[in-house]
Amino acid sequence: MLGKKVSFTHLRNADMNSMKIALNTLHSIYTCNIHKLPTYVIDHVVNANKSGPAWYNFGKCLNSNNTGSADKSKCLEELEQACSNSDVRVTKVLRLGFTKIGSLLQRLPYLHCLFLLRDPRAILNSRIQTKWFQVQENEPAILKSNVDSLCHKMLGDYNAYNMLQSKFKERLQQVWIHNVTKDEDSMKNLLYFHRLNYTLHKKDREFLDEVFKRKKNNKLFRDWQETLKPEYIAYTEKKCLQFYKATMPNVILGQTT
Repeated sequence: MLGKKVSFTHLRNADMNSMKIALNTLHSIYTCNIHKLPTYVIDHVVNANKSGPAWYNFGKCLNSNNTGSADKSKCLEELEQACSNSDVRVTKVLRLGFTKIGSLLQRLPYLHCLFLLRDPRAILNSRIQTKWFQVQENEPAILKSNVDSLCHKMLGDYNAYNMLQSKFKERLQQVWIHNVTKDEDSMKNLLYFHRLNYTLHKKDREFLDEVFKRKKNNKLFRDWQETLKPEYIAYTEKKCLQFYKATMPNVILGQTT
């Protein structure tokens, strides 16, 4: 649509140049300088259709049959204006790692980072259940290699988070995903962390209850205890032992039989 498509997988195992692209991309989003984004990033966000209404309207504007180059520039201006008018700009950043976040916190004094933690066993279970993820129960060598990488990165992120805490304490927060989905106070604390004094009204509560109900009934979100093989639970617990000791010192491991 706007340019050459490039897989974001390239940015996950990034060399220094592509890591710089990733960090500059996030900086452009947070500062509403969308025109500075690489065209393949814009293509990806629009085509994935998993962002907010401003990006959705931007995609509709671009895909209009009557949209010429001048009109496309107007589409971009409208998106940047919507971004500038927003109270909060949120991105969900996967696999970049907290070791790389420090430079963004330094460059953007208003940036707040939420460290969303999830049990490695639950992550592995989701990866197995996700069709496009290259992890299958019938390929134990690949699966175990994935677990090795996962545990190494999660411990590295946790250690990096703690190092950044000393310098950016008020702008960092850690939360377990299962608490957010079950506890209303946890959700409110997140809003307060982002300086949003928001009251959950009845219709909001009903909406969230419905979302969580759908997730609970979805095989991707079922408890890993129900679907993950005991041998893989044991392997994950062994490889992620240091992570569990650091983040969940009271967790009981080894109860898979």
